[in-house]
Amino acid sequence: MKKINILLFVFILFSMFSNAEAYQVAEPNRSEIIEEISNVTGLTTDMVSLAAKENPELLDNLGDTVFTVKIINSFSEAKDVEAFEDLFNYSIDKVLTKTLPPQMTFFLTALRAYKTSLEMIRDYILIPEFDEKMYSRYFETRLAQIKQGDMSLEAKQHAFAIATMDKSTNMLFPDRGYYVLKNKMFEDIIKARGYNPDLVGTDEKLGSYLWKQIDEFWMNRMEARLNQELIKKGKKEIINSIWDNSSKQLKAIESAANKIRKTKEEKIPNKKVDENIPELQNIFEAQFSKDGKLTYSKPWQYDEKNKCYTFSYCYKGSLGDTWCWENVCITQGQAQDIIKRGSWK
Repeated sequence: MKKINILLFVFILFSMFSNAEAYQVAEPNRSEIIEEISNVTGLTTDMVSLAAKENPELLDNLGDTVFTVKIINSFSEAKDVEAFEDLFNYSIDKVLTKTLPPQMTFFLTALRAYKTSLEMIRDYILIPEFDEKMYSRYFETRLAQIKQGDMSLEAKQHAFAIATMDKSTNMLFPDRGYYVLKNKMFEDIIKARGYNPDLVGTDEKLGSYLWKQIDEFWMNRMEARLNQELIKKGKKEIINSIWDNSSKQLKAIESAANKIRKTKEEKIPNKKVDENIPELQNIFEAQFSKDGKLTYSKPWQYDEKNKCYTFSYCYKGSLGDTWCWENVCITQGQAQDIIKRGSWK
């Protein structure tokens, strides 16, 4: 499973730069970073801010993590794969150079090469629509290769050959549809660049270069679409794996926030603690006794030793379902949040 996750992540990184929307993904500001950390850890944004204020180093590199997640989200929402150079810029290149594991950094070379390939074609002709039958053959072949862990260039080239083969004879001759499309693109490029068609026909080196350029464009384009579809299916798992790489920092933030919370709770006067019990109990009962009946086996009280409000109860629903909870422990900080919200959750 871990191997598959890594493969999916690699494919995502290869294709996330083919966003159809012509805009740049902005680097996250401090508020965005704090909000995302809050979402991942379950801490309030105030607690994350206080922890970071006391120790600014806790946020080191987490901006890159949030930036990478933003890039993946933007890519997964793209309509197609035609705006590579619009999205791929220095900032994205730089952050991925930092966040990619060492064994995956060679994919940045492939990303840059794809950007160059797309620009060379796009500068001269309109990008044709996908041939869905051809892409379907490519997708099926590549998916089988990925499941076997084969991510080599040779595997991609083989999948492209299968995709463009003549299905009527099962021979590796150009599919008629692709043959027509490829010739049309070849003629358009010659015209757009101002080449003499007769000279290109006699210049074997130049002709071969242009044919290869067209093949590489279509191979990389289908690969990009394949990977875009993979990220849409596995986005949640991929984003979780990115956050897992920052787990030590997240735990450090949680630890710092808990220390701050504990310090704040110790400063709350005992008299205030006792006065909170009726209000907390009313909020609890109003929310959880609507469709059933609550009974207490241990009444509400404040536990000085554990510094929390505690009680034990059973709930019996209208359909006869019953469940009990022993020694519920609500910290003073949690109690203040409940009273402030006016609801238990």
